[in-house]
Amino acid sequence: MRSIFLFILALGLATLGHADVAVRVAKSGDTPPPATISDFAWLEGTWVGTGLGGHTEESYSAPLGGAIVGYFRLVKADKVIFYELVTFVEEGGSVLLRLKHFHPNLIGWEEKDKSVEFKLVAIEGQAAYFSGQTFRREGDTLSTAVLLKGEDGKTHIEQFSYTLKK
Repeated sequence: MRSIFLFILALGLATLGHADVAVRVAKSGDTPPPATISDFAWLEGTWVGTGLGGHTEESYSAPLGGAIVGYFRLVKADKVIFYELVTFVEEGGSVLLRLKHFHPNLIGWEEKDKSVEFKLVAIEGQAAYFSGQTFRREGDTLSTAVLLKGEDGKTHIEQFSYTLKK
């Protein structure tokens, strides 16, 4: 199951679209654009919706101390399938997205000292393009997309659609 959710940080510039949410992939050696954590304040809130064939939830804090912290969970048939712990951090004059995956019993997927990292490719208003993952807010709607590698070795874009929980 772990390999289903491996994120592809491919080389070469690409914009891969599905529906109306695109995923961009940076070229090797590209320098991330300038950004601060305050540029991502629009992510704040708890977002509920669908993706990966189940119910999903993402929640993000307000910017504080140069970081935003959040979580993701996937639920199918009233059972948690996995969690992610997510951080957006200021690094090198830009913002880096880091995450770690956990089984329902909180045993991590990645090795103890490892995380999955997504470098910023572009930020355009309330749309953030990281290499392999996109976040886009329109009012009380958050759309995300991520480039995944399936067990068959083929890559595809997984779409998520959320509304702001009130």
